Amino acid sequence: MQKPDEIMQRDEIPGIVAETCDAWWQYTEDNVAEQIDSGLRKFNNMRKFKNIRML
Repeated sequence: MQKPDEIMQRDEIPGIVAETCDAWWQYTEDNVAEQIDSGLRKFNNMRKFKNIRML
């Protein structure tokens, strides 16, 4: 999770995020979802290289 402190300071979750969560839960009730890759492992490995610029 990026910027967890900022997220915890929010009073509520934006509506579009809540809608996405509801749709995901509904989908996964009847479907097996493959594991989601957060990309954090790749991001952390790339940070080791000084010449790589993150966009």
